[in-house]
Amino acid sequence: MRLEESHQPYREGSYKLVGRASLREIASGWRQESRDAFSATWAAPLRPAYQWLRFEVGQLRLILDMTGLRDPNGSTPSILSVG
Repeated sequence: MRLEESHQPYREGSYKLVGRASLREIASGWRQESRDAFSATWAAPLRPAYQWLRFEVGQLRLILDMTGLRDPNGSTPSILSVG
């Protein structure tokens, strides 16, 4: 499993943070369950070797929640794209 976060160069009026999660080893068939301007949730069935890691009936959930966070300008960050 691998989780990464990287800050992108400043561009006039904005800051950008890119996050990546590499979870193919333990789950496959990812789908986006929900999204709004401040959070996103993805889910996938666990691979058989990891079924003992039962999270909500064998589903692994990855949640990005930026609610209540502030960027360097004091603005609330929002999610611009997901994939």
